[in-house]
Amino acid sequence: MVKTVGAKPISCIGDKNFNINIQNIKSLITPKTKMIIINSPNNPTGKIVPHMVIEELLAIALKHNLVILSDEIYSDIVFPGYTHSSFLSLKNFIQNGIYVNGFSKTFAMTGWRLGYIISNEEIINSIVNFQQHTISCPTTFIQYGALASFTIQKQFVKKVLKTYSENRELLKIQINLNYTFLKVVFTLLSIYPK
Repeated sequence: MVKTVGAKPISCIGDKNFNINIQNIKSLITPKTKMIIINSPNNPTGKIVPHMVIEELLAIALKHNLVILSDEIYSDIVFPGYTHSSFLSLKNFIQNGIYVNGFSKTFAMTGWRLGYIISNEEIINSIVNFQQHTISCPTTFIQYGALASFTIQKQFVKKVLKTYSENRELLKIQINLNYTFLKVVFTLLSIYPK
């Protein structure tokens, strides 16, 4: 998607535990840099960016007048013992930020492609100018599905996380019994060679 608007994506590789290296990000910023894109909780690693790091990223963005696009589509799928910190919790985020979320991951509405953004008026107007010529209105049943999700959110997410946790434990047991050359690392679930 970055390339479709004529931009050049630059990847910033984290450490072996998928932690963001702030110094690496700073070293990659040039006068041409326009945006930092963050996905937390991350797909596919499940890594959650700590609150202190999102504060540092926002400070970098404000210093260099960069936009932060924070993809938080997995924000409700966080196992007990872990905490997701949203960029929306930061005071000046909307000044240079785009918060992206949707219904597909949390409410099993994959394929329905219904999401939302939160940002400042200037950014939203720019997005609308691009979006209105590529995507039309979602169908009625999808809108009703999203509306229903607001009334069942807490109980549904609790049930889904219970099922995911049980499945995760079963998978861990099977891997440890049958694939001793692999190491299971739990954030959401990541499997690596030992």
